[in-house]
Amino acid sequence: MNDWYRLTVISALAILLLAQSAAISRRSFWEDETLTARLAVMDFKSIVEERAGNNHPPLYWLSVAAWGRVFGYDEWGLKSFSLVWLSLAFYLLYRLTVEVLNKRAARMAAVLFSLSPFVLTYGHNARYYAMSAALSLLIALSAYLYRATGRAPYLGVYIAVAIALSYTMYMSVAILLAVNLWWLIVWQRSPRAGHGVLGWAMGQALVGLVFLPWLSTLIAAAGRNFSPGPVQSGVLIEILQRLAYLGFAFGVGEFYSPLNPLAWIGLVAVLLAMLMALFRRDHAIRLPGLVLLIVIGFSLIISMVAAYPQSAWQSLPNRAFFAYPFFLLVIVGGLDHLKSRQAWLAMGVFSVVYGVGMFNYFADREVVKPILTVPWKAIMEQIKAESASSALIFCSQADTACDYYARRYGWDGHHASEWAALEVENPSQIWWIHTNLGTVIPGMDNEQQVLEVMRSSYPGSHTTYYAPQNAGIRKFKSVLGQVDYAFRVELYRFDVQFPSE
Repeated sequence: MNDWYRLTVISALAILLLAQSAAISRRSFWEDETLTARLAVMDFKSIVEERAGNNHPPLYWLSVAAWGRVFGYDEWGLKSFSLVWLSLAFYLLYRLTVEVLNKRAARMAAVLFSLSPFVLTYGHNARYYAMSAALSLLIALSAYLYRATGRAPYLGVYIAVAIALSYTMYMSVAILLAVNLWWLIVWQRSPRAGHGVLGWAMGQALVGLVFLPWLSTLIAAAGRNFSPGPVQSGVLIEILQRLAYLGFAFGVGEFYSPLNPLAWIGLVAVLLAMLMALFRRDHAIRLPGLVLLIVIGFSLIISMVAAYPQSAWQSLPNRAFFAYPFFLLVIVGGLDHLKSRQAWLAMGVFSVVYGVGMFNYFADREVVKPILTVPWKAIMEQIKAESASSALIFCSQADTACDYYARRYGWDGHHASEWAALEVENPSQIWWIHTNLGTVIPGMDNEQQVLEVMRSSYPGSHTTYYAPQNAGIRKFKSVLGQVDYAFRVELYRFDVQFPSE
């Protein structure tokens, strides 16, 4: 790598780390991250037992718990673990792109990865996203190098990392299927058809054998979370809508209104780059293309049969984060077709679109999912500053973020189901943190009834709103059948008398 290339890549890494660090400093944990924070303080045995009864294998949570014991369990302590994995994913994307394409394309991939609003949104999350992305890239890279050289150490790395990814997320099956399909295609077409095939087959068998003890847990999780039924007449429309949403998120991120012309400029650039990549004659993007195609296919199917389809719809982008580097590799595979000046002109377009998306992220503008921007620490600081000593805190049902931050700031987070017992104590002040807006869950009718009782029982009241939703996005979501709401959080303060100003 010459000095100019080295400077570009180092600068891209610096931008990535600075942006991610700023994001960590700005953001509270969002709802799924508070589950990580709750698990991280448990002992390892309890983590394994809890994950066995939930939706994910335990490796990420065991790892982040060990990390937290050294670096702490707050936002910086837990999110910094993902920052390490994200840095590794950056390097592995560069390295894989060099092998599959060339250094020029790798340099473009590094720049796009560092500027991506999508990476900015999820890369630092205290979740398995960054870890699974790095492991997925390492699986692809080691498989590619083993196929090219036949050297056993590459196969050893592949086996170890494939086992690790299998115990990190169940969607690892999509990556392994894609890599094996790629291997089969190359094996059939290569003049050296027998090269490494026995070792490869034994490696797959070993990965499956090591995962076998957890297989029954995976089957049980599928039974809990999937509710397949008869195919509905509108299933094609549902698939297309989900595909469009995932494409939008991968293309320009989730801090762009669909009504913003810049978003569509970015999406057109993505589409053109992908079309150019498809017409490459050297089949260089076959591996990342297969990974992207199979992961998206699996993700769409899972979202269609999930027991909680609305949640599955909203979680499509973050749960498919591990495929995003392969998406960028395909993009630069198309841009690499262009002459130098044309390629960097296209990179300029991407940089402007991505730059505005990054600005929107830090300014909380054009937020597609306001759940990501709730300033829980600011909410709790407000309550702490204004609350009476006898104040009660109520959280919306099933809101793990509210419960987590209430406990972290020293309160018991009550729920509407407890109101009948607490009402007889005539509490002088109540803080009601009303969330779960835009979702439909059991018990919401009861929460609304209790909220109306509080409004009628307390003469003094004040409401503060947090995490607004863009008007254009609200209209767009309404067209798609989503529940409309102006703010993610409504903070109600109820007093027995009007508070003095």
